[in-house]
Amino acid sequence: FLDADGRVIDKARMGAGGRTAIQPWAVSLDDVTAVAFMRDLGRQRRAVWMTRTTDAGRTWSPIEPLPLPNPNSPVAAVRLADGRLAMTLNDDPRERT
Repeated sequence: FLDADGRVIDKARMGAGGRTAIQPWAVSLDDVTAVAFMRDLGRQRRAVWMTRTTDAGRTWSPIEPLPLPNPNSPVAAVRLADGRLAMTLNDDPRERT
């Protein structure tokens, strides 16, 4: 959380705190709702993970795997003008590259 001058005044952990998935890519859906997609650490389900907030990031839901394969590679997402989300990811179940 940032103050009006952009200084960090608080922080919140997402999901499992980096033990299952890392490098969240957050996408704002409105003033208080957002989703974050994360890469798998490669030791779990080898999938893209997701978490949600409905209180402007103060708390996040437990992370859950999506039915998208991901071999521990970064993911990125953006909200389109019509509200849909577009994601870039490596969906090869084995190869990171």
